[in-house]
Amino acid sequence: MEVAKTYSTMTEQEVIDLLRTAQGDRSLRAFAKEIGVTPAYVSDVYNGRRSPGPKILKYFNIGKTRRTVVEYVFLRR
Repeated sequence: MEVAKTYSTMTEQEVIDLLRTAQGDRSLRAFAKEIGVTPAYVSDVYNGRRSPGPKILKYFNIGKTRRTVVEYVFLRR
């Protein structure tokens, strides 16, 4: 019997928004310590200089996949 996989996809920006929401009223330092990363790293994620890494994704129980899209187009001569 095959079990259906149920999951939803998120964009990187949605993960960042989730991170901001989870921080709530806590200081950046306290929140980063809870996740196990540096405050500078969280700040870099918030400001788009770095992507959410394994520790942040693990905190939310999020997996990361990459998809390759191949497109074929007609070329003009």
